[in-house]
Amino acid sequence: DKLKAFKVFREAGLVRPEWTTSAVEARRWLSDGFNVYHRNNMSGERGQGITVFTPSMGNDVITDTNLRGTYTKGFEIHREFRVNCAFGECIEIAEKKRRNGTNPDPLMRSHEDWVFCVYNLDPFPTELLEEKSIKAVQCLGLDFGGVDIALDKDNNYCVFEVNTAPWIDRESTTLAYTKAFQQKAYDYDSV
Repeated sequence: DKLKAFKVFREAGLVRPEWTTSAVEARRWLSDGFNVYHRNNMSGERGQGITVFTPSMGNDVITDTNLRGTYTKGFEIHREFRVNCAFGECIEIAEKKRRNGTNPDPLMRSHEDWVFCVYNLDPFPTELLEEKSIKAVQCLGLDFGGVDIALDKDNNYCVFEVNTAPWIDRESTTLAYTKAFQQKAYDYDSV
């Protein structure tokens, strides 16, 4: 449940998206120039059930009666990452990039038009991403997870979610998780 995770992130001191169930607050965000993401299902995946409202639509597109659910204030994404963590360590960092040959929607960065890449990336604040991602997994009481985290142009971060069943479709991700689980099994056997 994303709302429960947001509450736990807040308690742990992690920056996460601002959210509300108030249409009045969502309209204020639009008036202030922020995109607003409306989700009618807090357990969806791959952008299912999300509607994006932009300031150019005007704030009257959000009404008290026709949109129930949760509103999330947009974060100005400059770069987005999937940080895979297991047993208190970062095991892989991948950056979300536009899939070749596509012209994707920059506001809905779903897997159909975006892919995670691990090679030939521009430098990024590795320690920041690792520290915040490990903390996000641990504060949820998980042993492992794929953390979706973004940076704005000034390298301010925002944790979007922890995927409890992260995709391991890349060979590098499969190997990273395999190694982490094998090491954990070895540690148990050594005790």
